[in-house]
Amino acid sequence: MRAIAAPQLRAVGLICAVHFFSHFYLLILPALLPVLAGAYNVGYTELGFALSAYSIATGLLQAPIGFVVDRHGARHLLIAAMFIIAIAFMMIGIFTSYIMLVLLLVVAGGANAVFHPANYALLNASVPDGLIGRAFSWHSFSAQIGNAAGPMVALALLAVTDFSTTLLLCGAAGLVVAALLSTASGCLCEPARRDQPDTDAPRSGHASKPFMAGAGACGVSLLLSVPVLLGFAFFVLTSITHRGMTGFGVTTLHMLHEMVLSKAGLALAAYLLGAPVGVLIGGWLADRTQRHTLVAVCMFSLIACSAAALTSQAMTPSVAAFAFFIIGACQGIATPSRDMMIRAITPPGQTGKVFGFVSSGLNLGGALAPPVFGYLLDRGEPATVFLILCAVAGGTIIVALASNPHRLSA
Repeated sequence: MRAIAAPQLRAVGLICAVHFFSHFYLLILPALLPVLAGAYNVGYTELGFALSAYSIATGLLQAPIGFVVDRHGARHLLIAAMFIIAIAFMMIGIFTSYIMLVLLLVVAGGANAVFHPANYALLNASVPDGLIGRAFSWHSFSAQIGNAAGPMVALALLAVTDFSTTLLLCGAAGLVVAALLSTASGCLCEPARRDQPDTDAPRSGHASKPFMAGAGACGVSLLLSVPVLLGFAFFVLTSITHRGMTGFGVTTLHMLHEMVLSKAGLALAAYLLGAPVGVLIGGWLADRTQRHTLVAVCMFSLIACSAAALTSQAMTPSVAAFAFFIIGACQGIATPSRDMMIRAITPPGQTGKVFGFVSSGLNLGGALAPPVFGYLLDRGEPATVFLILCAVAGGTIIVALASNPHRLSA
């Protein structure tokens, strides 16, 4: 298998840097909530609304921006979005008005909506077929590192400086990436636009014609085609699994097995370790096989079994940590194959809108999961949390099979 060429490596590096900061900025402010409450003289309810405004803006704009990417290109839009989100966070550090906080988070959320459709479109056009699985895996890996780095960097800076300087420095780091992107964007290949005829032969990794989404369709009709809607459902379900594990896994172990929080926290750390390790393995695997549906089915079968095992009365902290690691690793391994499955059902020139739309499933899953799991814990039913995660994994298997059943043996 050939090695990635230098221009392609630069392209992947730039896109991964952008994706890192997308997730880095997402988790800076939640780590600083007590400081924000004092700085803006508001309660946690108001701060929760402000953070929701960021996610809502991203979720609502992601699919429409995908249309813009397909029609007008991704490079300049990505550069502008990186500058905007970095400046928005710097301005949050300057202004102490709650209204300005909400407005700036809406602006930042709108800029964040560019990243998934633009990143996937550029990766798809810049990286050749034999390497695209690993490119997708590094893209996901950079997000996971950004998730971890955001709160750690914010709290470390806050320990040596004040709130405003912390956000100014974090924003300035994003400006550096935006500047690098604008000066080195020549290595990024623009995908064929929707209004340009595509004369290339179908890429390997694309599904055969019966399973290609929206043959002859475009716009909203493409997004409402069955394969794309199944891809959207895939993203929703994987997001529910992730939010359930990261947001409620520790509390559920504590309530269900009377596990001390420090040991339950180690189980979560095992999950967070397994995910980036798994995603790199999954990228290599996605380039070695065309059976991406089979990979997804196997991984989510293991996730379902592990989630069900967590309800066992004989559960110990070490076994719980192992189960959490398996769930994280399997979800990581499945992620590049998930992206390859979406790529396979995407018609040429439609990458931005399709990936923008299905990626908004992450926002929907993230919005659905917390109230449901929180309600179950309030009712004293922690075992049901893991059983629902088991059922969600089963639903993911059904969606994977329905989206492209012949790929099990292709």
